[in-house]
Amino acid sequence: MKKTFSIFILSLFLFFCHLTSIEAISPPLSVSNNYFGIHISDQSDLEEAQSLVNGNGGSWGYVTVVIRDDDLDLLKWQSFFDEMRRRELIPLVRLATHQKENGWEKPTPEDSVKWAEFLSKLNWVVKNRYIILFNEPNHAKEWGGKISPEEYSLVVESFHKSLKEKSQDFFVISAGFDMAAPKSSETMDALVYFDRMYKSNAKVFEFFDGWSSHSYPNPGFTADPLDVGRKSIRSYQGEVETLVRLGLKKDIPIFITETGWIHKEGVISIEAPDETQVSEYFKYSFENAWKHPQVVAVTPFILNYPNPPFDHFSWKKSDGTFYKQYETVRQMPKTKGNPLQINSYTFVNDAIPTLLIADSLYSQQQQIKNTGQKIWYEGEVTVEIKSDFGEGEIVVSSVSYTESGDETTLNITFNTGPLKEKKKFRLQLFYLGKPFGEPIEREISIIPPSSLTLKAPLAFKLVNHESRDTKLLIYEDNVKLVKTVNDVIFVKGFAKIRELHDVIPGKVYRVVLVKPGYLPSQKFEYFGTENTEITFPMMLPLDYDKNGEFTLSDFMSFLVNPSALFTYIFPFN
Repeated sequence: MKKTFSIFILSLFLFFCHLTSIEAISPPLSVSNNYFGIHISDQSDLEEAQSLVNGNGGSWGYVTVVIRDDDLDLLKWQSFFDEMRRRELIPLVRLATHQKENGWEKPTPEDSVKWAEFLSKLNWVVKNRYIILFNEPNHAKEWGGKISPEEYSLVVESFHKSLKEKSQDFFVISAGFDMAAPKSSETMDALVYFDRMYKSNAKVFEFFDGWSSHSYPNPGFTADPLDVGRKSIRSYQGEVETLVRLGLKKDIPIFITETGWIHKEGVISIEAPDETQVSEYFKYSFENAWKHPQVVAVTPFILNYPNPPFDHFSWKKSDGTFYKQYETVRQMPKTKGNPLQINSYTFVNDAIPTLLIADSLYSQQQQIKNTGQKIWYEGEVTVEIKSDFGEGEIVVSSVSYTESGDETTLNITFNTGPLKEKKKFRLQLFYLGKPFGEPIEREISIIPPSSLTLKAPLAFKLVNHESRDTKLLIYEDNVKLVKTVNDVIFVKGFAKIRELHDVIPGKVYRVVLVKPGYLPSQKFEYFGTENTEITFPMMLPLDYDKNGEFTLSDFMSFLVNPSALFTYIFPFN
């Protein structure tokens, strides 16, 4: 019986571990999804991409963008991602190497470590970190000059391992393959390529979380959108149906990362459909051919490339205007996407004290850093305070607009009241009514006010001189004035403040004495819970112009009227 129970517990453990690994990535079609997208080449394209894919009611459309291994500039790409976040665009990142004489250098399994290290340092736009593993490897020019399905399989396995070790949020997508490529010295039939991948590693297709398809209208990128088969804009269907037999998940999410027609218009006019026909083709295809329950995104090639060799694919003209397909697709009704984003924060400082004075008023600044992926818009993030303080005794400001990586300030006001006791305090952030992040929890003791003894000798004054025009200023964090005590009475250089409110025991303050005609005197002092004694440096009567500092004006005043010093040495008040 004990053995059976142990096996049952172990099975439950393994089952939940398995669930955790599956749920590390977010199924992109389990939430509202806007499958409109576009292929871009530069950050400057993002504004027009946003208008295109999110136009007419949409949000969180997709952009396919290429990162090369000779362009791993963290600041550049973080800026790119941050701009996509602001514009509600989801990046599909295709990895690339660098160009050599007749094509692209091939990646190696060892490259995966460098790539994973770089990609994991970026703060991604959404929880799923979509990674496309290179481009059309059934072309020799895309693989160092020699096609090798076996090598690509090794690369897939290595990159999957390195990326997942960094974060289970990496969403690994296949390269897009040229399904129209013939058997030749420069290309390999994609189905043959798939078969050789499987023979080299029977588990290779299990490493993909999503499948990338280059569903072009072939031959010649001009075919009718009604066509079917592996050379049509519906080729993604045949790809997945074939690969399921080789281990690909039957319901795998599909990303059509390249597709589209060439138009006759360009630098030189060619034999092809004109922009009006191409516009109609795209409208039909988005409404029909690509509307499939497994299709997550469709990102046609390419938004802005008005010069050869891609001027006939470009949606943008060389004069800055667009071909008709841009406005046609922009005006198509879109869905408001709702991709899963990580929402988190950290407390930059600890502004919530554990000891306060009764009958005091405090204003504390709690710094919070947005460490997640969401932008906090005004009104979306709220603060809930639960405490033993009475109604109105704690007031907290609202959370202002805060981008990912930025900080915001919560102004928290405490009015302690007369009770002297321990009170519980808890601060929790909410996003659209749901709590997130770790709260601040404190037990705050309210104690009686302490006293303050001041010693401040005045230069040249008689020992028994009494002064009534001195002001005490108390600064928090060196610059924030938190307390002013007027008309402090000094007798023989000493003053006593019997009850000091509005300061936090156990904290260091900058304490300043100000007296007309004298230079201010200051100390940094730790305030205790009972009596605090502060001895100030001697106050010098050198502030003739009463601006709080010794300047050339003071010096000149003394030269002109040296007898003025007599009033400080022998006062009558």
